[in-house]
Amino acid sequence: MKYLIIPIVFFSSCHAQRPDNTTIDVSNVLITNTAPDPKSHEFVEEIDCERKFNLNSPKENILECRYEMKLRAKVLKSDVVVMITEKIGSGKCSSCVNLIGNVYKKRTADQTIEPKSKTDAQISIEARLKKLGELKEQGLISEEEYNSKRSAIIENL
Repeated sequence: MKYLIIPIVFFSSCHAQRPDNTTIDVSNVLITNTAPDPKSHEFVEEIDCERKFNLNSPKENILECRYEMKLRAKVLKSDVVVMITEKIGSGKCSSCVNLIGNVYKKRTADQTIEPKSKTDAQISIEARLKKLGELKEQGLISEEEYNSKRSAIIENL
């Protein structure tokens, strides 16, 4: 009896085929090791991908998982996957991989966090120093008390 071995090759691209024959473009989903600026992006959720015993190399399994993670990010309407863990090999399975990442999406214009010009603590310190100066000018505290309290406030910066 003769056997015919037919190799099966899977190619990944930047498009995924849906059951209705439409495609999902994942080329604009970034996979990185650096979290995006929280002012412009918000955390969505943690995702993972695992490839166990198969005939693929670890590199092929990582590429497949990264592609799957891009697809999941796209479904979540997100544009960045920050890799947290990329484990290769597990016990007797040298080609097994486990990837974990955080998904982020861009904030809309109304969600963008603008930095405050001054924090509440800074305003409070400024208000305390101003009030201290006023007390000194009104003669309610001495120069010595003023300098002592001023130093204590500045030390807390």
